[in-house]
Amino acid sequence: MSITNNKVSDFPSQHQQVNEVLILCPSRRCPRCIKITAKTKLLFEEMELPANIEIITNLKHILKFHTWILPTVIINGKIASRGIYPRKEKILKLTGDGASV
Repeated sequence: MSITNNKVSDFPSQHQQVNEVLILCPSRRCPRCIKITAKTKLLFEEMELPANIEIITNLKHILKFHTWILPTVIINGKIASRGIYPRKEKILKLTGDGASV
């Protein structure tokens, strides 16, 4: 299994839940996956949202999500983006911090 954990925030506030972020990639060497992973981490850091980011490259795991466009970013079980950077508004909506978005 090719999964790694990269914690964006080690100290979430008591009121924030740690968001589960999955990035489905065909390979860790894929240039687009590297950029999207870095951008996603940066967005979570900028918004000060705690996240547990996992990069999934195992095909059997990727097929469970029924997506053929990679990389795919999944936040808390819902698809945030396919093949592009997730937008801040979408991240806020899926993390529950953007109820008004």
